Amino acid sequence: MCLPEFVPRRFAYVAAAGLLLIALVAAGLLSGRGGREPEYDGRPLGFWVQQQVPSSTNPLLPVALSDEGANAVRQIGTNGLPMLIHWMSYPERSLRERMFQWLSRKPVSPAVWNFAHPRSYRPDFGILGIRALGPQARAAIPALVKLVGKKQDAQWAVLALCAIGPEGTAGLNEALERIDDGSARGNVLLQLQHGIWPERQADVAPLLTGRLTGDPSAGARMSAAMVLRNFTNAAALVVPALARAMHDRDGGVRFTAAESLGHFGAEASPAVPTLEAALSDENPTVRASATQALHLIRQIGGAGNEKAR
Repeated sequence: MCLPEFVPRRFAYVAAAGLLLIALVAAGLLSGRGGREPEYDGRPLGFWVQQQVPSSTNPLLPVALSDEGANAVRQIGTNGLPMLIHWMSYPERSLRERMFQWLSRKPVSPAVWNFAHPRSYRPDFGILGIRALGPQARAAIPALVKLVGKKQDAQWAVLALCAIGPEGTAGLNEALERIDDGSARGNVLLQLQHGIWPERQADVAPLLTGRLTGDPSAGARMSAAMVLRNFTNAAALVVPALARAMHDRDGGVRFTAAESLGHFGAEASPAVPTLEAALSDENPTVRASATQALHLIRQIGGAGNEKAR
């Protein structure tokens, strides 16, 4: 916008700021809030998903809903699913989003920044709500499967599907089948590395062990092996799968499988013969990884035996 020379510079700045504010207000009105929130006991869903308590079971989400909050979400039930999905869906590149990205490169006040940020994007609210619903949230599976295909939404959609239970895990497998690119499948699998609750590991482990031994992409198999090292609650299923992966044709998969076996300590003892055979692997990194895994298994196992005496 060109202003006549006689217009004071200060006035030009004020006018520009006014136009920016009008654009932000218009964008805010257009972006919407995803509809009216369902209520329980006179309070909206958004209030109940903020009733949180500290939790150490999930490194990615160090909080959980309080008993009162979880009960309220269950009382609202499937009526809350549209809003939970809305909170998990990153806004499209609307006028508001483009303005936000532009502002991120400018020195603006916190008030303007907070207004421009897509406030409807609260994936933590969506995850906590879906976890509270569990299998009751199965109607959200088709929408979550679609979100897995969007790069910016994949991480939260993957965790939400696993939080639903076995049906959600089956939905995640369906989403993976729709992804033709092996690297992209591997990236989706990596989203499971830090965000699976211990009580869900037994449900998700079969999906990962299946990918570890059956995915045509070495990158995806390697991702599965890397994620499985965190599934210590499902060692009986995971350790044999990792041991089988020590015979994979790809050296990177064998290396990662050996490294992951070391994380299980004494519980990986059944894999010791396979790891000992890997000490003669043609790949030096596999040999080194197998050596380290054997050290950890024997060290932790020995410490456990000494403690039991």
